[in-house]
Amino acid sequence: MEIEKNVNWKHIVLVYEPVPGPAPKRAVTAETVNDACEKIRTWLKEKLEEGIGKGVRLLFAGPITETNCKLYLAQPSIDGFLVLHHIKTSWGKSRCLWCFLI
Repeated sequence: MEIEKNVNWKHIVLVYEPVPGPAPKRAVTAETVNDACEKIRTWLKEKLEEGIGKGVRLLFAGPITETNCKLYLAQPSIDGFLVLHHIKTSWGKSRCLWCFLI
Protein backbone atom coordinates (compact mmCIF):
# COMPACT_ATOMS: atom_id res chain seq x y z
CA MET A 1 0.00 0.00 0.00
CA GLU A 2 1.42 3.36 -1.00
CA ILE A 3 0.84 6.39 1.18
CA GLU A 4 1.12 9.92 -0.11
CA LYS A 5 3.72 11.58 2.08
CA ASN A 6 3.39 15.06 0.58
CA VAL A 7 0.01 15.65 2.19
CA ASN A 8 -0.76 18.24 4.83
CA TRP A 9 -1.85 15.76 7.49
CA LYS A 10 -3.20 18.59 9.66
CA HIS A 11 -6.21 18.58 7.32
CA ILE A 12 -6.76 14.81 7.42
CA VAL A 13 -9.29 13.19 9.75
CA LEU A 14 -9.46 9.39 10.07
CA VAL A 15 -12.59 7.62 11.24
CA TYR A 16 -12.65 4.22 12.94
CA GLU A 17 -15.86 2.20 12.79
CA PRO A 18 -15.75 -1.23 14.43
CA VAL A 19 -16.92 -4.19 12.38
CA PRO A 20 -19.66 -6.10 14.21
CA GLY A 21 -18.33 -9.35 15.57
CA PRO A 22 -20.11 -12.66 16.12
CA ALA A 23 -22.11 -11.12 18.98
CA PRO A 24 -23.61 -7.98 17.39
CA LYS A 25 -25.59 -7.05 20.50
CA ARG A 26 -22.40 -6.79 22.52
CA ALA A 27 -21.34 -3.18 22.87
CA VAL A 28 -17.91 -2.01 21.82
CA THR A 29 -16.07 -0.64 24.83
CA ALA A 30 -14.18 2.64 24.99
CA GLU A 31 -11.05 0.67 25.80
CA THR A 32 -11.27 -1.56 22.70
CA VAL A 33 -11.87 1.47 20.48
CA ASN A 34 -8.92 3.24 22.09
CA ASP A 35 -6.73 0.18 21.45
CA ALA A 36 -7.73 0.16 17.78
CA CYS A 37 -7.03 3.90 17.46
CA GLU A 38 -3.66 3.43 19.14
CA LYS A 39 -2.79 0.71 16.60
CA ILE A 40 -3.71 3.10 13.78
CA ARG A 41 -1.48 5.79 15.32
CA THR A 42 1.40 3.30 15.66
CA TRP A 43 1.00 2.23 12.04
CA LEU A 44 1.09 5.87 10.88
CA LYS A 45 4.21 6.51 12.98
CA GLU A 46 5.94 3.48 11.45
CA LYS A 47 4.88 4.08 7.85
CA LEU A 48 5.08 7.88 7.76
CA GLU A 49 6.56 9.71 10.71
CA GLU A 50 6.16 10.19 14.45
CA GLY A 51 4.45 13.58 14.20
CA ILE A 52 1.73 12.30 11.87
CA GLY A 53 0.86 9.39 14.15
CA LYS A 54 0.61 11.71 17.12
CA GLY A 55 -1.13 14.59 15.38
CA VAL A 56 -3.76 13.05 13.12
CA ARG A 57 -7.36 13.31 14.38
CA LEU A 58 -8.99 9.92 14.98
CA LEU A 59 -12.75 9.84 15.35
CA PHE A 60 -15.02 7.01 16.47
CA ALA A 61 -18.05 6.18 14.34
CA GLY A 62 -20.15 3.95 16.54
CA PRO A 63 -23.09 4.02 18.89
CA ILE A 64 -22.78 7.14 21.05
CA THR A 65 -25.02 8.10 23.93
CA GLU A 66 -24.98 10.95 26.40
CA THR A 67 -23.57 8.54 28.98
CA ASN A 68 -20.91 6.67 27.01
CA CYS A 69 -19.50 9.65 25.09
CA LYS A 70 -17.68 10.75 28.24
CA LEU A 71 -16.05 7.32 28.50
CA TYR A 72 -14.87 7.49 24.88
CA LEU A 73 -13.51 11.03 25.20
CA ALA A 74 -11.57 10.05 28.34
CA GLN A 75 -9.47 7.72 26.16
CA PRO A 76 -6.17 9.24 24.99
CA SER A 77 -6.34 8.08 21.35
CA ILE A 78 -9.96 9.04 20.58
CA ASP A 79 -10.31 12.65 19.45
CA GLY A 80 -14.05 12.84 18.80
CA PHE A 81 -16.97 11.26 16.97
CA LEU A 82 -18.46 11.00 13.51
CA VAL A 83 -22.19 11.00 14.12
CA LEU A 84 -24.47 9.70 11.38
CA HIS A 85 -28.23 9.50 11.16
CA HIS A 86 -29.54 6.81 8.83
CA ILE A 87 -33.07 6.05 7.74
CA LYS A 88 -34.45 3.14 5.75
CA THR A 89 -36.04 4.16 2.48
CA SER A 90 -39.27 2.68 1.21
CA TRP A 91 -37.23 0.42 -1.09
CA GLY A 92 -35.18 -0.97 1.82
CA LYS A 93 -31.93 0.95 1.34
CA SER A 94 -30.29 2.93 4.12
CA ARG A 95 -29.65 6.62 3.46
CA CYS A 96 -27.63 9.03 5.52
CA LEU A 97 -29.74 12.07 6.38
CA TRP A 98 -26.98 14.02 8.09
CA CYS A 99 -23.61 13.64 9.72
CA PHE A 100 -21.29 15.85 11.70
CA LEU A 101 -17.95 15.75 13.45
CA ILE A 102 -17.65 16.38 17.17
